[in-house]
Amino acid sequence: MDFDKVRKDIESLDVNRDSNFFHSLVSDLLKYLNFRFKEKWYEIDIVGEPKPIKFTNLEYIKLLGHIPQVKNFSRREKFERKNEFVVATTNHTTLENFFNNHYIARSVMSNSRLGLDNKVLAANDVKNAFHSTFRDPLAMAFDRNYIVRLGNFYFLHPRFLYELCLKKN
Repeated sequence: MDFDKVRKDIESLDVNRDSNFFHSLVSDLLKYLNFRFKEKWYEIDIVGEPKPIKFTNLEYIKLLGHIPQVKNFSRREKFERKNEFVVATTNHTTLENFFNNHYIARSVMSNSRLGLDNKVLAANDVKNAFHSTFRDPLAMAFDRNYIVRLGNFYFLHPRFLYELCLKKN
């Protein structure tokens, strides 16, 4: 793994909003950490529906994506290592942005801390701990090296995966 290139790629995530770039970067980091690819799927959130609609065939998003009540298009990729899993997600606000691979938000979620010793902050406490009219509180928590816990899941910045790869090296 070219660690210098990966570091630069991670630094560029705030300006490079390409979904393929993000998913490829996370995939490479996770494979280095001995995770294996499990599955890829898509979801759309429709106003008024309690749960997103999940599917694996992109043809469905072409059909359903033109419904005016759709508020989010997601691409998710899951990786596994023994009892641990990680899901990388990109969110897109429009069908056009989805097919142009231009995301509005991204996340890396796991069912464990992956061996990281970063401080953990409950999701409910993020807004109280980090508030700004200019910056997302979650991004501010990641900047200060926090992992954010929501229920049984942990959200982390891809930089933390990179740091695990450096330790392994």
